[in-house]
Amino acid sequence: MEVIDPVLKEGASKLELETMKALGSLAAACLHDKRQNRPSMKEVADEIEYIISIAAGK
Repeated sequence: MEVIDPVLKEGASKLELETMKALGSLAAACLHDKRQNRPSMKEVADEIEYIISIAAGK
């Protein structure tokens, strides 16, 4: 499923696109119908920290 606005894609680097996709996938996981299939807030926070660290080149 493609949900990234084409305007955002135009000037984005490969790393920026991958970051947007990772955040989109995380958001989609948070919307799962069954609560037990959604990530916990700790898992969400950990994933966001990981995505930020990759985007920052750490």
